[in-house]
Amino acid sequence: MFKRPSYLIAICLVVTGLLRTQIAHAGCTSRPAPGVDWSGCKKTNKILKGRNLSGAEMVSTDFSSSDLRSVDLSGANLSRAIMVRTRMQNANLTGANLTRALGYRSDFNGASLQSADLSKAEFSRANLSGATLINTRMDKSEFGRVDFTGATLKNVTLTYAYMARADLRNTTLDGVDLTGAYLYLTNIKATDLTGVSGLVTEQLSLACGDDNTRLPESIAERPAWRCID
Repeated sequence: MFKRPSYLIAICLVVTGLLRTQIAHAGCTSRPAPGVDWSGCKKTNKILKGRNLSGAEMVSTDFSSSDLRSVDLSGANLSRAIMVRTRMQNANLTGANLTRALGYRSDFNGASLQSADLSKAEFSRANLSGATLINTRMDKSEFGRVDFTGATLKNVTLTYAYMARADLRNTTLDGVDLTGAYLYLTNIKATDLTGVSGLVTEQLSLACGDDNTRLPESIAERPAWRCID
């Protein structure tokens, strides 16, 4: 039987690898459009305001310092995406996959994150004020120093989330599961927690509340707040 020389096999493998690299690179140059595949691409410092990127594949895409205000990312796959200091105000992220995404200091003011999955995401110091989070998964995520003021959280799982120094003032909390959430110096002054489940006194004793903080019925005694003014 005829055997192809080993050097020809090696050449074929190299050519195949180069073609695959070129195809991947071509994907990164694709124009913004619904369903576009930018997985692994570098899209830093881009102006994508108002674009329709619904259903897009953006696994590990780097959007650092880009402008994605009012962009439509509904149903998009943003798993492990990098959004450091990204402008996401009023973006539509309904049903988006943001598992393990990095959103350090990003601005999601007024964004819709309904039915989105933010499990194990890292959103330290992000701005989620005025955002809509309904039927959203946020368990085991990093929300240290996040601004949730004026946001709506309904039927949300925040189990074992890190929420140290987060701001929950004037936040709507309805059907929110805070089982195991870390609330060190979390600002819950005048916050209504009656619609929250999973809270125990030990968690609340780490937080910063006041006489206007409304507690769930499961908490029999108001804790001594740990506050630094």
